[in-house]
Amino acid sequence: MEKLLQRVQEPQIDLRFSLLVLFILIFIAYLSQAVFQAFNADDVIQAQYPSDALTFLAQGRWGYYFVYAKLQNALPAPVISTFVGACLLLATAFLGAILLDFKRQYQLFFFAVIASISLYYGKVFSFDSTRIAYPLGNLIAVWGLYAVIRGDRLLAMSGLLSLSMAPAFYPASTELAATLFMALFLVSLATDFTYVSVQRLTLGAGALIASLIFYLLITKGIYLLAGWHMGSRTDMDFLAIFSRYPEVACLFTEHALPFLSNDRCATGQQSHFERISLAIVVLSFNGIYLVRYWRRSQFAYMTLFLLGQILLLLAPFILIFASKSSVFPDRSLYSIPYIYAFYLVMLLNELLQYKRRAFNVAALLVMALGAGWVMKAMIDISNKSFGDYLDSQRNLHAVNRVISDIESVLAAEGRGADSYVPMVVINEKPRLGGAMHIPWSRERIYRLLDPRFDAAVDAERARVLESLGDRPVWPAEGSVYVNQDTLVVILSR
Repeated sequence: MEKLLQRVQEPQIDLRFSLLVLFILIFIAYLSQAVFQAFNADDVIQAQYPSDALTFLAQGRWGYYFVYAKLQNALPAPVISTFVGACLLLATAFLGAILLDFKRQYQLFFFAVIASISLYYGKVFSFDSTRIAYPLGNLIAVWGLYAVIRGDRLLAMSGLLSLSMAPAFYPASTELAATLFMALFLVSLATDFTYVSVQRLTLGAGALIASLIFYLLITKGIYLLAGWHMGSRTDMDFLAIFSRYPEVACLFTEHALPFLSNDRCATGQQSHFERISLAIVVLSFNGIYLVRYWRRSQFAYMTLFLLGQILLLLAPFILIFASKSSVFPDRSLYSIPYIYAFYLVMLLNELLQYKRRAFNVAALLVMALGAGWVMKAMIDISNKSFGDYLDSQRNLHAVNRVISDIESVLAAEGRGADSYVPMVVINEKPRLGGAMHIPWSRERIYRLLDPRFDAAVDAERARVLESLGDRPVWPAEGSVYVNQDTLVVILSR
């Protein structure tokens, strides 16, 4: 045991070997999403209509649009994009570790692997378009923070520019930078601000705030020149945290402090093992530092520590809580595993300072908890990807069964096998999930399997809806029919 602990604490590491092992773990964690290819509503549309990526522009994500729509031509390239995404995730976590002065074997491994492998990223990568653009935005944001904190004046200016560009790929990248900044504040507090000075921390905080302002100015300038327009999803409501307090409180406790979540808020994302182990790590970390500040009578530091803890836990939510959107997507909370990784590494730092056997055993147990988090995350990602694949296959098989009925109807109408067929799918009470039942993809999934089909224009749809009458739902006879050259499929009413 002593030899193992001595080995993991070595300050000198084989960087190439370490990064290779970390990359392999991260790549394997998300490879199932490339192997079990699933088609959600966005994937179905964007693979056929690259112009649909213009919706990214309506959300202010012009960097996202440039990467996926222009560089990738709105095509997934699942294995390649997963490979590149894994590289970007590792680079981001590694840079974050360096920023926090985590340079020993165990610090680098545990911080990088826990931060990079999580179900949050598994949910993000279930969309084909996100696997490169989102991690790239994260890397740009973390690099910007690093440059502001560590660089000279010129490098700090380039860092501010990077921070300002990051939200154009995904706004949650700013939340990741804010999370690492608060972790850096706690590291600096523990070293009496000798690691990073108060002046540099103030500069970093100012850069984070200024970057959001500069992002809006840069985006407005680009949109003005290009003739693009923002959509309603970019609207902010700074009172949302109060007007939807129960929903916000549930989101916060279930993800930031899941061991405090109750049955009313539980979503089932965290297992009992994760809740209990997180409670052990979080409470142990906080207990050690609070007792230390108390014994030293550093009450001002204790106050700053508690304030820093609150802000650290809030950092992954700062933009979500101000969103005017009625939905809080938990896939954007991928900064939270960085907090778990930070707590675990800092706790190990404390335990490994002592040479007593009890502390050594405790350190090994904490390492085992961290390894358990990673293993659980890899299993959850794999299970989710396979579940998404099965859902996608069910949708495609159901579409094929409907198409067989469509063929009979079109043959009776004397329509040729290669003629264009505009269609309207009526599915007001979906019986399944997936692209077959989501309003903006329910017709387009048919075109994915047969290029003859396409969604009817709004005027045709309105005419069809007015003339439905008491038509039955599929698979009953008469649920698939032709109305003035428009194919109608009634799945539910």
